[in-house]
Amino acid sequence: MKTFTYIAHKLFIRDVKYNHNIDTYETISTHLNESIRRISYMEHIFNNQTNLHSDFMKCVFVLSNEPKFKELYKNISDNFLVSTETRNLFLDFFSNIQKVYWAFNKFSKIIRQRYSTNKVEHDLLLAPISITQRNVIQLYENNCMYLFTLQDLSRIITTAVCNSPMFHTEPLNPKNPYSGVIFSKSNLYNIYFHMKERLSSFPEVVHKFFLSDFNINSFAESNKLIIRDVYINQFVDNEDKDEIVESIYDMINEFYLRIDIDENFPNDILINTFKSPTTNYLHYKYNYDLSKRAINYKLMSTKMNSIIQKCPGIGRRIIVIKDKKKYTSFITLDGKTEPILYTKPSTKNIIESDSSEDEPVADISNNTSFMFTEEFSTRLDELIHDTEIPSISLYDDDNFDSDDEIEFDESIYDP
Repeated sequence: MKTFTYIAHKLFIRDVKYNHNIDTYETISTHLNESIRRISYMEHIFNNQTNLHSDFMKCVFVLSNEPKFKELYKNISDNFLVSTETRNLFLDFFSNIQKVYWAFNKFSKIIRQRYSTNKVEHDLLLAPISITQRNVIQLYENNCMYLFTLQDLSRIITTAVCNSPMFHTEPLNPKNPYSGVIFSKSNLYNIYFHMKERLSSFPEVVHKFFLSDFNINSFAESNKLIIRDVYINQFVDNEDKDEIVESIYDMINEFYLRIDIDENFPNDILINTFKSPTTNYLHYKYNYDLSKRAINYKLMSTKMNSIIQKCPGIGRRIIVIKDKKKYTSFITLDGKTEPILYTKPSTKNIIESDSSEDEPVADISNNTSFMFTEEFSTRLDELIHDTEIPSISLYDDDNFDSDDEIEFDESIYDP
C-alpha cells in the first residue's frame, strides 16, 4: 500500500468514526480484502447520515489507484454539484493527508541524513571546511552528504547556466562536481535560500535562475542578455589560454596593426597585459546590448592607447650580447623579460624526391647556343629595328594572335 493511501485510510477511519481497523483484513487475499473494505465503508457511510456527501468524496483517496492530484482536480473542478461547504471539507481532508505525508517524509530524510557518511569535507580548493562555518551548506544526495561553501556553489551555478561555447548560448543544469549528478530542484532551492540568508550579495544570474523555477529552458529563453554579459566577463578567467590568445590577436589585427607581437612572446605575459581591453573588445563584438557595445569600444581604445603610449615596442623581440653569446628577450610593460640563450632557427629544407641518389640530375638551364648564317643575322637585325611595337599590351585584345606580334616577309626563310 502506498504511504499516501495508507495515511488516507487512517484519517478517513478517524473522521467517519469507523470501528473496524483496516489491519483486520490483512489475512484475506488482496482482491477480496479490497472488495470487503469497499462494501464495509459504503455501508458505514450510508448508515451515518451526517456529512454523507463529503464522506463519500473522501473514499476517492482511500479506494482509488489514480494519482492524488488528478483525483483532487476531478472532484473539485469538474463536479459542479459539489457545494462550497462539502468542497471545503474535502480540501481540509486532503490537506491533512498532505501534512502527515510530508511530516513523515521529512522525518525519514532526517534519519537518512543522520546516519549517512560525509563524502566530502573540503572545498574545491582542497581547504578543510566544517558544517559549523556560516558559509558552508550540507547537501544530501545518493545516500551521501556533501559539504560546499556558498562561494563554490555560486561559481558552479553561474558557470553552468551561463555556458556559451564560441559565444553561442547553451546553458547547462548545474551538477555536483564530485558525483557528476545534476543538482535536484530541492537542493537548488536550499542553496538559493542559504545564499540569500547568509551572503550579503550573490550573483544576479542565480536570482534569475530562481525566478525561472530552476527550469533551464525557461531561463535561457528570457535571460539571453545577462547570460552573454556574464560569460564575456568570465571569459578571460575561465576559458582555455589558446582561446584567449586568439581573441587578443583578433583585437590587435582588427584595430592596432602598429603593435607587432613576436610569435614567441610568452602567452602568460600577453594575457596579463591585454586582459582588460580584450574583455571590452569581446563586449563590443558579441554583446547583445548595443549601448554597451559603444561604451566598451571607448574603454578598449582608452586602455590600448595607454599601453601603446607607455610601451610602444611592447611584444617585440630584442637580442642581447653577453659574454660573447646571444640572448633574446621581449619588451613588456614592466621592462624586459629574462634573457634566454638564442638558438638559430633551422633553415634546412628537406626535399623529397622519387629518384634514387645515383640517378643523374638533368640540366634544365637554358645553355643551348644557336648558330645563324651571317646573311640571316644581318636581315634579322634590320627587321627587329624597323618593326614598330605598340606601347599597349597586346594581351588586352580579345582577338590577340601571336602571329600578329611581329610581321615580316617569311620568304627569306625558304630553303
